Amino acid sequence: MSDGFVVDVVRVRGVADALAASADVLGGAADSVADPGFGAAGAGRNYRDLGAAYTRAHLGLGRAVGAWKSSVDDISDALTASMNEYESQDEATVRAIEFPR
Repeated sequence: MSDGFVVDVVRVRGVADALAASADVLGGAADSVADPGFGAAGAGRNYRDLGAAYTRAHLGLGRAVGAWKSSVDDISDALTASMNEYESQDEATVRAIEFPR
């Protein structure tokens, strides 16, 4: 006979929380990497096409890291939602066993 299936809700929620925290860090990284650092100091250096390409590349990196953040947020949200549903179903099952109709 099987020992049953057990989900460590606290551990899974901890993973979801850790993912949410890492997504926040990714958000900051996306903002940081999107700025190539030219600013006012670089404006007079006449980078022309090279500077424009460099800036576009950094903006692309910022979008990519932003998409990564969004994916990590989605995973965290999905884990949290699944644990909410698991707990709800588990509680409903316990009530049904304790108080049959």
